[in-house]
Amino acid sequence: QQIQARTAPDHADIPHLQKTISVIAEIATYIDTKRFLYEGSQRMAAIAGAIQHLPAEQTILKPGRTLIREGGLSSKLDDKLVHCFLFSDALLITQNCQKRERSRSLSGYSNSLLPKRLNFSFSAPPQKSFKYIDLIPLSHPASVTLSNYNDGLFAISTLAENPRSHYFQATFESADVTSLEATDKSWLESLCEVLQISTPTPISR
Repeated sequence: QQIQARTAPDHADIPHLQKTISVIAEIATYIDTKRFLYEGSQRMAAIAGAIQHLPAEQTILKPGRTLIREGGLSSKLDDKLVHCFLFSDALLITQNCQKRERSRSLSGYSNSLLPKRLNFSFSAPPQKSFKYIDLIPLSHPASVTLSNYNDGLFAISTLAENPRSHYFQATFESADVTSLEATDKSWLESLCEVLQISTPTPISR
């Protein structure tokens, strides 16, 4: 683009420059998209390995499922902080917990089996883990309802098998977003986009 800006508009090479810029932009977009998809698949695998007490009939890794965003929300049913993962077809609700730090030797063997002069160890950083609470399918919008309240509170209810509702309110952690583009959308707006519905009109409680 800088070369084009410094080239006379009537120069014979202008069409070639424009075509080259267009091709380079397409390649850059392709690379960015592939990188995002790869990073997304890696994150999905990490999430799947971090969920504790996942029911046998549920699965995190699913063909076509992608991560839209994740972050903390305040559950108003029990006034606890939950960590939610919004996928392209489901909302996973979990409780954040920490695995214990593990002391490992640099060689991978127990410290007691190594000579003292080789007995180096370190504490691996604590790995995040999440306790399963619920997984709400979003692939059938007719079976899910969203309610919007004036004070930032919103509710999601599933009308399918085992009907249930969850009431959430945004927290500072709610800004955590995983997306191709940075967004300042609320959780409710993101849920509506996945369900392909309009944002509900706020109602008073």
